[in-house]
Amino acid sequence: MEKRAVAWIDRFGLYASSAERATLLGSASADFYSRFAPHADRDGLLIATRWVYWGFAFDDRYCDAGPMSEQPDEFARLADRLQEVLESPSSRPPTDPFGAALHDIARSMRELASPAVNERFYRAHRSWLSGVVQQIAHRANGVLPELDTYLEMRIRAAGGFPTFALLEVANGLPDIPEAEMSAPAVRTLTELASMIAALDNDRYSHSREVDLAHTDQNIYQVIRAATGDSPPEATLRAANFRDRLLERFLEVRHQVFPPAGESLRRYLLDLGHGLRGNVEWGLRAARYARPAPTVTARPMPPVLHRRPRRSPEPSVDPLALPHVARWWDPLPLQAARP
Repeated sequence: MEKRAVAWIDRFGLYASSAERATLLGSASADFYSRFAPHADRDGLLIATRWVYWGFAFDDRYCDAGPMSEQPDEFARLADRLQEVLESPSSRPPTDPFGAALHDIARSMRELASPAVNERFYRAHRSWLSGVVQQIAHRANGVLPELDTYLEMRIRAAGGFPTFALLEVANGLPDIPEAEMSAPAVRTLTELASMIAALDNDRYSHSREVDLAHTDQNIYQVIRAATGDSPPEATLRAANFRDRLLERFLEVRHQVFPPAGESLRRYLLDLGHGLRGNVEWGLRAARYARPAPTVTARPMPPVLHRRPRRSPEPSVDPLALPHVARWWDPLPLQAARP
């Protein structure tokens, strides 16, 4: 899968130099998405893998670096154009590498997946780009957002929504009915998984962000500004908060899983595969290694083992944050039944 995806990257030229190519390949995106969807259909998995590589290349070129990374208006115009490329079937691909590659992904998705599945991905993709616009606006204005505002932005800007939306494409199973996917409990699980993955990314990407001087917005900076914590205290507080979210995810999934149909069950299992796979990939991928990422092989750390439960203090109270507290609302489960 990686060989096929890298050949596609080279065909569209999603890099400007050999160093950029090495950094992009250091994302190990085939490994990343195979962990999310270990039982995937090959054709669907290739589409998902290509988009993940595209997303990392786009993030490096426009979101975290380059002139647009501090120009929200310019970035918003680019985002609108790319979203139109994704959603509008056209026989004329754009001439720029990123537009042409996204056009190819969109064509493949329309050939393989239903209009309903494509539309769910479009919505998730639009949400991601809007979150990045907000993140860039904070950076341009020199604003460190408050915690709830940060979480509302981060859940979208981290790209979890389109990444998880691609599970339906990758798995190649019959569509999950819209009534099931839009049920409050299933939406809560998707949001929780996206938030947990974003916080895990804040953790394992921190060293790389320090190297690149991109530490202006992460969970640790935001918590320290709110509480006056030292770095170790902020790290513990963020970890305990993340664990509270994971406990809620497991609690809700336990309720939703028994009555779910086959396709929804696979989606719910793969949300969990994604959470574990995201962490294990983040500890292994050359993208997050020090020194700067390369494609040179390096020893793999051991597989994660369950750690003793952390002390409940210090922590952040999820119920005190409006954007997060709603995940603890009572959830009607009937709509998730097949």
